[in-house]
Amino acid sequence: MRILKLGRLNMKSIKRSARNAAILVAYLLGISAFGFAEADEATVAVAANFAEPAKRLADAFESESRHKVKLVVGSTGKLYSQIVNGAPFDIYLAADEARPQALKDSGLFLESYPRVYAIGRLIAWWPNRDDIGEDGGDELKTGRARRIAIANPKLAPYGQASVTTMERLGLDRELMKGLVLGENVGQVYAFASTGNVDIGFLPYSYMLSPRHSGRGSFWIVPKAFHEPIRQSGGQLARSRENSAATEFQEFLNSPEAASIIEKFGFTVPKG
Repeated sequence: MRILKLGRLNMKSIKRSARNAAILVAYLLGISAFGFAEADEATVAVAANFAEPAKRLADAFESESRHKVKLVVGSTGKLYSQIVNGAPFDIYLAADEARPQALKDSGLFLESYPRVYAIGRLIAWWPNRDDIGEDGGDELKTGRARRIAIANPKLAPYGQASVTTMERLGLDRELMKGLVLGENVGQVYAFASTGNVDIGFLPYSYMLSPRHSGRGSFWIVPKAFHEPIRQSGGQLARSRENSAATEFQEFLNSPEAASIIEKFGFTVPKG
């Protein structure tokens, strides 16, 4: 009889334990639903000139968010083509305004985008000279540098600004024909840093990066020499339900992000 009594008590204990376990599971599922389960990843297509600022921004965002950011770096033109052809990007940070506007016209951006997130500056960089200073324009006009690299002007706005600058300086047409074209500014930097060219036209942000600064000499091209390099972008329509993309885009619009961007020599539009 005693064993039977213990059996009855065990059954009650088991039922109670099962009920408590069910409550615990429901509680844990609730935590998951409102915490870890919401963690997401945003894929950001970013123009090569903005790669390092974008990495700093992503690191800052991830340090205070449960979300992750994956950067895909390339020329503005190539990234645009990939988006048009269905590439799974959530945010597009271009180096111009024209291509984001074309995507907007095609209905590929969320309603409030694109918008200008940064205005860049162009420089000419002599990797093996340390005495250019403010006389870069005059030095270019001497024609002593016979190998000049620029980003492909058909793909990269900084390349187009480079061409406009050289035309403004009246550089020799034969020299202009011999330009070395990089697919993006990253390739231009590689050409110049390895000594394959005498000068590389690059974003000012490259010389403000700890990874690139301290070598050679550069000339900041006057703003009047080319059209403003207004870099536009934002969240794409396909990522409407992606919480990581939405929150990262909100971060990009914040004063904290503006401070990071300005440290790389960009101007951030106000308002």
